Amino acid sequence: METLLLFADAPAARPARLARVRDEAQVQALGEGFLLDLAETCGRWRAQQLGADLNRRVALYVHQGRDHPSIVEAARRAGARIEAAEGPDEAARLRRAFEAEHERGARAVCAIGANAPTVPAHLLDEAFRALGWERAVLGPTFAGGTWLVGVQRPAPDVFEETPWPAPQGLARLVARLRGLHIEPHLLPFWYPVEDDEGLLRLGWHLRSLRARRPGAMAATWRALDECGLLAEPPTP
Repeated sequence: METLLLFADAPAARPARLARVRDEAQVQALGEGFLLDLAETCGRWRAQQLGADLNRRVALYVHQGRDHPSIVEAARRAGARIEAAEGPDEAARLRRAFEAEHERGARAVCAIGANAPTVPAHLLDEAFRALGWERAVLGPTFAGGTWLVGVQRPAPDVFEETPWPAPQGLARLVARLRGLHIEPHLLPFWYPVEDDEGLLRLGWHLRSLRARRPGAMAATWRALDECGLLAEPPTP
């Protein structure tokens, strides 16, 4: 069995770093859009019949607000069960979630956050395929963090700290794995949306996606529009 974990919080799964550059209403709208679109991608991954292991599960791990409408709707879109993310910090919550899913019988477990809404389903598939022969898989970000962490059972103890946002998170995680004699498989780089530069990149990316597939990433597109972030930047 393969299990994909989507970590989010409510109300509206607010991306904490965006709060530094956007007001409360914008952060809520963006966070909810990111979560709903990413949940749809998780649902497509779950429904695919292409992987080595066709027994796929999605779990939505929530630290705050499990009954919030955005969380319930995200679970519906992903075909996911909702679980409590328990622990004093993010690293502990990740560790406990991985342990719980391995105890439920998952051979491979991968975790993602809700701040990289455009991650495609084929990269999720690649992560689980890699765990057919590797002990660990990491999705690096351009800023030096990770957008995905995955391990086989039995899971190595790698969650001493939160791997997602830290600029040196990827390097420290790779060093820890190598200290355990594990060479992780690295996925292609992807980008989280955590600041104005990320929002600009997201806008360009969605325009490209929707030129080929009108209606793609509808929740995120709507949130960007509501926040006034779809105005074309001036031509240089």
